[in-house]
Amino acid sequence: METIRRTWHQIILFFILAVTGFLSYYAVGTEGYGNTYYAAAVKSMLMSWHNFFFLSFDPGGYVTIDKPPVAFWLQAASARLFGFHGWSMILPEALATVVSVALIYHLVQRVFGKSCGLVAAGVLAVTPILVAVSRTNEPDPILVMVVLFAAWALILAAERSSLRYLVLALGLVGLGFNVKMAEAFLVVPAFYGVYWLYARVKPGRKLAHLALATAVLVVVSLSWITVVDMTPASMRPYVGSSQTNSELELAVGYNGIQRVLPRHGFLDFKANATPKLTNNWERELAGIKAGFHAPTGKGARSGGARGHGGFGMGGGGSGLLRLLDNQMAGQISWLLPLAFLGILGAYLRSRRRGADPDESRTVRLALVFWGLWVLPMVVYFSIASLAHLYYMSMLAPGIAALAAMGFREMYLLYRDESGWKAYFLPVALAATGALQVFILSGYSAWSTWLTPVAAGVSGLCALALVIGKVRSGTEPARGARFIAAIALSALLVAPAVWSLTPMMYGTNASSPTAGPELAENGANGRGFGGFGFGGNINTSKLVNFLLRHNGNATYLVAVPNAMTAAPIILQTGKAVMAVGGFMGRDPILTVARLQQMVAAGELRYFMVASSPGVSGGKNSNPTAGFGWMGDQMAVTQWVEAHGTLVPQQEWDGNASAAGKGGSPWMGRMPGLQLYDLNPAAAS
Repeated sequence: METIRRTWHQIILFFILAVTGFLSYYAVGTEGYGNTYYAAAVKSMLMSWHNFFFLSFDPGGYVTIDKPPVAFWLQAASARLFGFHGWSMILPEALATVVSVALIYHLVQRVFGKSCGLVAAGVLAVTPILVAVSRTNEPDPILVMVVLFAAWALILAAERSSLRYLVLALGLVGLGFNVKMAEAFLVVPAFYGVYWLYARVKPGRKLAHLALATAVLVVVSLSWITVVDMTPASMRPYVGSSQTNSELELAVGYNGIQRVLPRHGFLDFKANATPKLTNNWERELAGIKAGFHAPTGKGARSGGARGHGGFGMGGGGSGLLRLLDNQMAGQISWLLPLAFLGILGAYLRSRRRGADPDESRTVRLALVFWGLWVLPMVVYFSIASLAHLYYMSMLAPGIAALAAMGFREMYLLYRDESGWKAYFLPVALAATGALQVFILSGYSAWSTWLTPVAAGVSGLCALALVIGKVRSGTEPARGARFIAAIALSALLVAPAVWSLTPMMYGTNASSPTAGPELAENGANGRGFGGFGFGGNINTSKLVNFLLRHNGNATYLVAVPNAMTAAPIILQTGKAVMAVGGFMGRDPILTVARLQQMVAAGELRYFMVASSPGVSGGKNSNPTAGFGWMGDQMAVTQWVEAHGTLVPQQEWDGNASAAGKGGSPWMGRMPGLQLYDLNPAAAS
């Protein structure tokens, strides 16, 4: 019994970590290869050190994926160790999530105690969006883990006024940049702010410390990018999703400012019209999201398509209340009132008379740190135009820490105070229960049994705390700790149920989310999320045709984009050209280069996007081609003019379904046609 009394927190922490591992990894093999774009890259990386270092999407080293390398190096290492499987690539993400839960426990308990640390770990473990993304091969869980290690170093740097730990902290943020580029910098305001406010050194020396650490941040962040950009273009793959073949441009543009204030638009698709650019992103994103499978059935919200898997950050407009939007709230916002009211409650308690100055300083440091962690992310996710819902996993540690810290400090105010401050806890519990009722209100089948738990139990507990405090006056209410614990447990039930849905129903691997919608749509659109080309092609028949007829060509086939190439690479391990990169918009291939490749026997088969019967060329749709912006139309026209059209029944068993069914975008996007360029060598 004494052993249990001494180690109870370790036992509970082990249980929380086991639950985290279960939610993140149980039956993960049912997710297949996860996001096939990244899976194809890992398969290609395993084929040569050149592909491994440069993050080549295809075995031929034609184009890279649109992310930095660290997470995919870890996935490739896991695949090398355990074999190339979907579960082996997801393993590093699941392990990173477990480590993140352990880290949040450590960071919180060292200031607020073991019980508070366990609450923070439990909240993070059942944050739906973190669980959903941990079951895929997206790099976000590794980024969360890296920045939490950086947070540990930064807090020590501020507490000890240590340059060494400050340099380590910002160096780790630089490592995070090499996991997912600018997203890692969302924590930088917290790092700079806390060190400036709480390091006990003179301002001039503090500036010098920050300047040196910033230099380390820049060097680490740009290390891999610099090597890639300094390598001659002829000796490496093209940088995917960039327009100038530059990793720096990719980081600043596509993975940087365009996520917040994009300056380019998708094509405005109109029948029999030429491509037209538009800057009206709200209009374009609405069109994109309309193409996805919309949630249906009794478990989903009413009111039209609200599919979890688009580019946009939810169905509502930008603004500070966006986290309460019907898409976003169920992923991350279940405990927001507890977290935000807890900041104020903890601050008031740190200012109470007789408080120990060192303890108050440490508490305020933690509050400022986690508050500055959350604030920039709330702003970002409130205005971001081009982002996925699972990016919010970066917000999860901050909310978990603040909710746990706030709950503890508000309970101590309730216990020790007799005035209005004592009622922060019951107000926060009631407000959190009310928010959960709002989130659940759109899901009638789920709300029937979850609302009584979330609102009923927490509301009754809040009322009991108020009555108990009124009766007891300055004395602690009898059973208050137990009542508060019951209320908090009730508030964790709904997010825990949401966190179970990715495991129960599967999720969209390229844009993972959690929630009742998955009961209807979890298996739909896995891999790329149900958009792009290739959704209705009989890949096996195409592959068999190409393997029989391709001869000794370097590339098995050239296809419009990575979405079409990925399943072929995964099935064959052969070099496949994703001519226009990820979405087909990258200006990689020129007519002159194509002619050289055909003449040299490097490429025989070329697949183009076209729609017969529409003016603009022999078979071309003016809005088709593998470049949405029309940059590659000259290549398309050359292929159509000099190649021989292969009858579709020879390579696609779904020929009669061309342009129909399959991917929900196939009704909007043109079909695919295969050309044999063998006779073109003499042209």
